[in-house]
Amino acid sequence: MDSRHLHCKHGLQFIAWLDTSHHRQKEVACAFIYLAVNDMLIGGAGTDRVVYAGPASNFSFTASGSDIIVNGTVGGEGTDTLSGIEQIDFNGVVYNLRAGGTGNDNLFGGIGSDLFVTGCGNDAAYGGDGADAFYGGAGNDQLYAGAGDDLAYGEDGADTIHADAGNDTVFGGAGNDTVNGDAGDDLIYGDAGNDGVSGGLGNNTVYGGDADDTVSGSGGEDVLYGDDGADTVYGGDDNDTLYGGAGADNLSGDSGADVFYAGAGDTVFGGSTGIDNDTLFLENVESITYGSGGESGTVTFTAASGGGTLSFSDIENVRIIGQVDGTGGNDSMEAGFVDADGDQIGAGSDTVYGGAGNDTIAAGSGNDRVFGGIGDDRLAGDAGNDTLTGGAGNDVLFGGEGSDRFILDSNFGNDTIFGGETGTDVDVLDTSGSSGAQNITLNRSEAGNFISAQKHCRIFRNRTVRDGRQRRYVHRHGCHVWGDGRWRRRQ
Repeated sequence: MDSRHLHCKHGLQFIAWLDTSHHRQKEVACAFIYLAVNDMLIGGAGTDRVVYAGPASNFSFTASGSDIIVNGTVGGEGTDTLSGIEQIDFNGVVYNLRAGGTGNDNLFGGIGSDLFVTGCGNDAAYGGDGADAFYGGAGNDQLYAGAGDDLAYGEDGADTIHADAGNDTVFGGAGNDTVNGDAGDDLIYGDAGNDGVSGGLGNNTVYGGDADDTVSGSGGEDVLYGDDGADTVYGGDDNDTLYGGAGADNLSGDSGADVFYAGAGDTVFGGSTGIDNDTLFLENVESITYGSGGESGTVTFTAASGGGTLSFSDIENVRIIGQVDGTGGNDSMEAGFVDADGDQIGAGSDTVYGGAGNDTIAAGSGNDRVFGGIGDDRLAGDAGNDTLTGGAGNDVLFGGEGSDRFILDSNFGNDTIFGGETGTDVDVLDTSGSSGAQNITLNRSEAGNFISAQKHCRIFRNRTVRDGRQRRYVHRHGCHVWGDGRWRRRQ
């Protein structure tokens, strides 16, 4: 049935299913077991309790005069009206109900678990040491959670929420809220409005939400999200992870080995120069221009992703997510850099596209893939097992340390290839995609080995010149290969 009324007055303790039409009892406390939807529960003298089958997080609470409206946020829960009810039981966790009225109220909890529902005024609610739940109203409320693992919803208004000790979960709600996590590992959502959100001590996860927020981690290893809007995000002490989100954000790591995920329009400041090992992750990158020392620079993003730039400083490591894509001009991209302090930029496994034009690309350490595209390109794989594709034009390919693969595809020009750095390198020349006769110069000034990639592209020694130190190789398609090191042909 819908819109049923259940009354409990003094008498025997009463437990009832809510699909009963009506009940009147003598004067004692009552326990109502909730099963149906859209009910009105009216208590009497004594301590009356409503029992719900789900956790408190499945419901929202608002004050309506002297009544409490309970709205189920999970399908089928319905909406109930509570009048004269002192306690609510959620899956065996009993809360003492503390409700505000229409004025500016001060609500105080006890040593147990309290559930605060403020009214439409500017209310203040003070929790105790238990695991409390707070539901703000339409006004500018002040919620003090106290010790314990608390749950707080600011709802409408410019609210101030102090989570205090414990592992708390806080939702600021609409309005320009101020949230302080304090001690404990907290989960905090600023929600709508220009919020000021601090995780406090502990390892916190903080979301700024919509609009222009200020998000800080303070102590502990925090994960901080600016989300939408022009946000300011501070990591604080320890090793934090900072996400800018949409909008032009300012990200500052402070001390610790911090990790940044940023995009166009953002400004990233790592913290202490050269000593805290910060890392900046980027995607949709077109180019990176470094300042002096290698810990600062400007990033240009691809037009396909919306374009724009990012500036960074005091960042020891830059990692490319996905691919670096050059323009149609003559690009100079260093996806890898090592400064005087030995800090590496671009040490991950990067993918770099030069595009049209005469490009210069340094991929850095890691197992990189570099595509020169059209033009006379200079590609450097550096350390790692890299794959370098020069493309059309007269290209120069530097493999560096590691076992590298050099791909000569259709219409490659007169290319020069520099192989490995150590005697353990085994580099591969892949000409399976080539056609016609072209010239390749293999420059191997240091130790290492070379094999061809396919049987039909085997390279055979033709003759020896320059007292045996330089050898000429020809594969059966007529491609001339010169080299001055040791080469091993595939059997």
